[in-house]
Amino acid sequence: VAAATQGYLDTLGAWAEAGDPVLVLRDTPYGEVVTPDCIGEHLTDLDACDGPQERREVPDPMADAARAMDRDTVRVADLTSSFCAEGQCYSTIGGLIVYSDRSHMTTAFAKTLAPVLEPTITGLLPAPRCDGIFALWYGKGPGVDRCVDVFKHANHAGTARAGGVLVVAG
Repeated sequence: VAAATQGYLDTLGAWAEAGDPVLVLRDTPYGEVVTPDCIGEHLTDLDACDGPQERREVPDPMADAARAMDRDTVRVADLTSSFCAEGQCYSTIGGLIVYSDRSHMTTAFAKTLAPVLEPTITGLLPAPRCDGIFALWYGKGPGVDRCVDVFKHANHAGTARAGGVLVVAG
């Protein structure tokens, strides 16, 4: 673990020296069981699929290295408290299954972590230089039928609060 931590210190330090903000996500606790199988076997006692935090948390040398750097541009996001409380880690939280196997979060549960991560991420990024980005697409003649691509891309990628997409067809 010490050699790994030193390697991470070197790498994270190089990124920080380059001026890049770095966010390290600490390894989340692991499930000790294949969660969906366990839930299927214990439908009336879901607590049987939970486990003690001391067994589900593993060392994370990258997070340790990031904490040891003590730099404003290198931060650690530790989501352990979103999985565990009072020494117990849960397999279901808020009616959602946490793991799709022993170590991978379900998509539904992962989406609940966005509000937890957002302040850390936005606090690490530099202040925006503008209120939004605006795109203009102009199609004429045979290209007019392609103007729906702009809407498709805007729907997939979204726009900033103060940004948008304008389509002009002629």
